[in-house]
Amino acid sequence: MKYYASVIQKLRKELDLPPANFSHLDIDEAIKKGKSSKNKNNLNHSR
Repeated sequence: MKYYASVIQKLRKELDLPPANFSHLDIDEAIKKGKSSKNKNNLNHSR
């Protein structure tokens, strides 16, 4: 997610558009949640 945000920012800069505001996205928190839910799914399927 963080990678895509940086790519979008670079494209907007090249196109002379105002920078996109990603402050409403807590990227690190989303990554943690994604990893923890994957781990839970793996545990549920191994039973």
